[in-house]
Amino acid sequence: VLRIGFRPTFVPELDLAADETRSLRIGLGGAAIALAKVTVRGQEVCRTRPDSGLLVARVWDEARKALMASQLVADQPLFAEWIVYDRSLDASETRVREQRVRTTRSATTHAFKSWPADSLAVAGYIVADTEASTFYAPDAEVLLSESFASLHCFRVEPPPAGRADLIGVGFRPAREKRDVKDIEGTLWLDRASAELRWLEYRYTNISAAAERAGAGGQVEFLRLVSGDWLVSRWNIRMPQLGAPERNADAGTRRVIMAAPDASLRAVHVTGGEVTSVSRGDTLLFRATGASFSAQLASRDTLVPVAGAKITLLGTDYEATTDAAGRARI
Repeated sequence: VLRIGFRPTFVPELDLAADETRSLRIGLGGAAIALAKVTVRGQEVCRTRPDSGLLVARVWDEARKALMASQLVADQPLFAEWIVYDRSLDASETRVREQRVRTTRSATTHAFKSWPADSLAVAGYIVADTEASTFYAPDAEVLLSESFASLHCFRVEPPPAGRADLIGVGFRPAREKRDVKDIEGTLWLDRASAELRWLEYRYTNISAAAERAGAGGQVEFLRLVSGDWLVSRWNIRMPQLGAPERNADAGTRRVIMAAPDASLRAVHVTGGEVTSVSRGDTLLFRATGASFSAQLASRDTLVPVAGAKITLLGTDYEATTDAAGRARI
């Protein structure tokens, strides 16, 4: 029996006959696991067996508990609501060129689902065809897979500045393949409780322009009051590159070219966020997000302000005004 922040509890073997049902009482052990404060980077190992670096294995095992829990499906499924968005930014990332947001409601524990782990191991996390490139992010099933563990090296990471409460287990490709785009990153855990907080990752073996634009993403994890785990928020940053610009000098007939590296044209961000989770009639989680209110005023007293529909462009958000002409999205 695995419990986050505590050592495993081992249960004696038992035999069950056909059609037999037995109740088993399990007394959980109380030995807590201490994730030591890290001031320097830990030893790097390319497997996560307990004999290949005790500190790395200990932190990774705690992260795996939350990942495994997020894969379990209870007898009564969770009903989740989440938003998925696609946003296109200009090269300066200060202006949104285009955005689409859609809301999904479904009985599921996996609002975020990745490509199969074995497929990613072969084809990589960025797959290009004649028309476009598809970027993939890892989910819990990928991170728990044997193929991911065998193709990546792990190390313990010190906390980022101002976050002494965290400890990280970093990973990077064990071997770089010229034609395969992989990922490197860090799983961050709460050092006191050993609970998994988020994963941040970057794509490897990409152009310098894409690297400067921060090609990568983040996956955040959430523990519900019921004990269930799920991915609560995720995003993928996908730089869109173009040919270097050319500036013609009419006076000397010269063509001045930019650096040979492709230039950044735009940044496409796709992601999502779970907004509420319930099981049966019980609300387990509701996200707090931005909102705005609108007040409609009519210049003509014969035109009512009640019952007007307000929609937010680029999304499926809408609201209907009340008797006073107010609406909230």
